[in-house]
Formats: sequence, structure tokens, C-alpha cells
Amino acid sequence: GVTDVCKYPPEATAKPHVGTFPMPNIEQIVMLKPDLIILLPSYGETIDKFESLGLRMLVVKNDSIQDVLGSIREIATVTGADEAGQVLTDEMAQQLERLREQRESRPRRRVLFVVGKNPGTLQQMYAVGPGTFLDEMLQAAGGTNILADAPSSYPIVSKEEIITRDPEVILDASIGEKSSEEQRRINLQLWNQLQTVSAVKFQRIHFIEDPQITIPGPRIPENINYLMRLIYKDAPEKLDYKPGEPKLHGD
Repeated sequence: GVTDVCKYPPEATAKPHVGTFPMPNIEQIVMLKPDLIILLPSYGETIDKFESLGLRMLVVKNDSIQDVLGSIREIATVTGADEAGQVLTDEMAQQLERLREQRESRPRRRVLFVVGKNPGTLQQMYAVGPGTFLDEMLQAAGGTNILADAPSSYPIVSKEEIITRDPEVILDASIGEKSSEEQRRINLQLWNQLQTVSAVKFQRIHFIEDPQITIPGPRIPENINYLMRLIYKDAPEKLDYKPGEPKLHGD
């Protein structure tokens, strides 16, 4: 079974759905009689419940790129696919190194990465802060997080603070997966109110519609390259893209 956000590879959508990412359906999972349940450490009470039922579990980490690489190898080992797991993580490591080499020749740009806000406004904006997986992705793509000194992982940022910190690029992932052209137009008008901000002046506002960009997994190199192409318009496309690549809007 899979959660509602498991959409890649496409075959995953045909699997039984066992709840949302934050709220798995325990009864349905038990009914499926799984040989193995893979969870994150944040599923504290759920882990305790499965343990009390005697179900086999593997708890993996995904807080950093290295965590994800290690978790892929762990899953491969437990499922009897050691060689495939090693091949995959070696390929990912090589791609990450190529991306690092591409990035080193470019000046870093100040970036604001918004992950949530009140619809139709620039209020209650939650952005990527320090020490998060998305912060590491952003840095790997050549961005300097303007909220690197924030006191929390996903701080609320005000319009006044954005004006003061003056990002050169704004990435807005709050727009939703199935946004319309009208919604994008309205959101662009909202950002255009901040006329003194460099990202607005140079039209470097990009809407990220596909939530897979935020999911730690085998496509990390592709997602970093995608972010790099948003941060640097002329960044080369050197990775092979697969179906399901995030949609791109903006220059």
C-alpha cells in the first residue's frame, strides 16, 4: 500500500491507498497484512501501535540528502535488493557531484522559498528556514536562503521582512498542484506589489505546482537541477528527466 502523496513511479497510484502522509489508516494497513512497513521517526505513536501488533517495521530518516541515500540502501538491504540499491545511490551521488561542479562556477543568489500562505494574500507566509531538507536542496542548487538565520525550520515571514532581505529569486510552492492560469496571474499580481524587491524587478518569481519537488527520494538530483534552472535561467539540462518532472512557470 501507499499514501495519497505516493505518485511516482506511475505504477504506485494503482496500489491500495492507506491514508495520508501525516495520518496513515492503521486499520487498512493491518488488513493488507504487509511483510514490511516503512516509516519515519516522526510517526511515534503509529510506530508504537504497529509494534504492539507485532508487525515488521523499518524506520528510516529523510532529514538530509545523506539521510535519504542511507535510507535507500537500508530499504534495499531489507528487501533483498542490495545491488540495485547500491547502483541507484552511486548514480545519485555522481549526479549530485556533477550538479555541484555546475553550481561552483556561478554566483549564489538570495532566495525566498515559500511553502504556504493564506490563499489570495501575502499573509501567514511560511517559508523554508535553516536545517531543513529543502534548505539543503536550495543550497545545493546555488541559492542562499534569506532566512538562514531564522529561529525555526519553517518561519512565518512578513512582506516587510521580505523587502528588507531583498531576495533575488522567489520560489512559491504555496499555489497548489492544480492551479489555474487565473490563480497564477492573481498570485503574480500579489508579488508584484513588492516593487522594490529584486526578484520582482527582474521577474524572477517562479511557482512550483508539483509537490514532488519537496519529497525526499531517488529524484533528488533531478529536483535540485530543476531548482537550479529556476535560480539560473541559463542553467544547463544535463540530467535525464523522467515523466512527472515538476511543472515550470516563469523565467
